[in-house]
Amino acid sequence: MSKKISLLFVLIFSCVNLYAQTEKYTAPVKWERYKFSKHEISLELPKMPVSEKFVSNCNELVKEHYALYAQETVYQVVVASKQKISPFCRERELFNQTVFEESIERLKQVLIDVEKIDTVQESKITVRDKEVTKIVGKFTTHWVFNDLKNDKWLVLSISNRANLTANEKQFINAVNFGKTLNGIELGNGASQTLGDEEKTNENKFEEKLQVKEELSVNDSLRVVFKPRANYTDDARKNQIQGTINLRVTFLANGAVGAVTPTNFLPDGLTEQAKIAASRLVFLPQIVNGKPVNVIKTVQYSFTIY
Repeated sequence: MSKKISLLFVLIFSCVNLYAQTEKYTAPVKWERYKFSKHEISLELPKMPVSEKFVSNCNELVKEHYALYAQETVYQVVVASKQKISPFCRERELFNQTVFEESIERLKQVLIDVEKIDTVQESKITVRDKEVTKIVGKFTTHWVFNDLKNDKWLVLSISNRANLTANEKQFINAVNFGKTLNGIELGNGASQTLGDEEKTNENKFEEKLQVKEELSVNDSLRVVFKPRANYTDDARKNQIQGTINLRVTFLANGAVGAVTPTNFLPDGLTEQAKIAASRLVFLPQIVNGKPVNVIKTVQYSFTIY
């Protein structure tokens, strides 16, 4: 009898923990204005995104990448801007019109490769007095705002299922450029991917705890944004290299659930891989027309060049 009670306690405790984790990393879908004060840009988003920054000391180009999930859609924002680089750099990568055009060509090629399509649709439109290159794939659409005269460009992207619509007009037409801006400062964004609060509340408690692995699906899980795992100073000093495998629970509401490593690396690398995995942004797996929880293995590799 006592063993049954103990087992029941463990099951209840595990369920409460998963429920608390699911609740903790959710947010209501509420379109609000956010801003990048240093770039003089503001726009509307349905919740706070996670972020990643790409910077190199000898490259004038800096990219700040933001991504979020809301109502079975992934929204992304990339701000590409110019920075000053050291005069001691032997090889310098410049920020100019050529780099901008090459960036557009890479966006097109990535869409072709990832979505396995023959070509993309490309057109020119004007939004907020900016020339915008619109690139349409099967699941993803990019809008590239040319603001090179102010040493930057802006990329807005929407990814969703082929049979769904998103708040495209609100996302694109709400962009503002200028020194006087209102809104919530984006900064480093959210610490973890935020799932939809509405989706969590719609399900019964028992349904939240169901995890489906390797099922026959109507539409597979699609990871849209995979942030890099940071190398630690100690790992670099000790020349630690290797790959960490993580079992990640991708929740039906767009949040990341449990992240469990199946192997480990020292000097903080395992922890950095877990942090990166908690900020994955994805379109949930679909079974019988409904998003479901699913467990998948995600790898992060650390290599010293």
